[in-house]
Amino acid sequence: MLSLLDVSRYDVFSAKGKRLGRVGDVLFAPGSTAVTGFVVLRPRLLFLIDRKDRYLALDRVEFSEDRQLVVADSKGAWDGAAARRLGFSWDDAVIWVGMPVISESRLKLGAVRDGLFDEKTGAICAIGLTSGLTADAAIGVRDLPASVVIGFDGEVVKVRDEALAYEPSGGAAAAAGRGAVVSQYFRKNTGRTCAAARAD
Repeated sequence: MLSLLDVSRYDVFSAKGKRLGRVGDVLFAPGSTAVTGFVVLRPRLLFLIDRKDRYLALDRVEFSEDRQLVVADSKGAWDGAAARRLGFSWDDAVIWVGMPVISESRLKLGAVRDGLFDEKTGAICAIGLTSGLTADAAIGVRDLPASVVIGFDGEVVKVRDEALAYEPSGGAAAAAGRGAVVSQYFRKNTGRTCAAARAD
């Protein structure tokens, strides 16, 4: 499994080793709970001129052990060609990180701070919520398995009411000395498979 936030820092390379840019955002397919691709921020032309971001499909890339994303198959990998092949517009893809999260009964649970996904299928394995740095430090953070995640409904990420049973963990003691809260669940599960996480 890979972390949404971690992948957002990966450099992007061609199969021949040319640096193409870096991942700016991870995108979810509209109406699904699966990662479908990435916004790729390209290097400035002659170090001066900004260039338009590009969209890259997940199913055309491989993840290296040194935290790089490699375009293994460039055919239908980028922009409009990828969108036509995948059957949706990139304008409809969704960035989950930062999205508000509510339960079926309309209770606000916070916002998506991170998520774990399967690098092969894009399937979300878990999401982590934040209520803001102050609240996270005081009462902890809440991590939810994929089984309670319904998906983006056009405005928010919706979860089943069962999510309310997952109490925040960590809090002041766990956050002491750290600028940002990173949950035990996410540290433990990064690199495992979705199936292994669900079996816990």
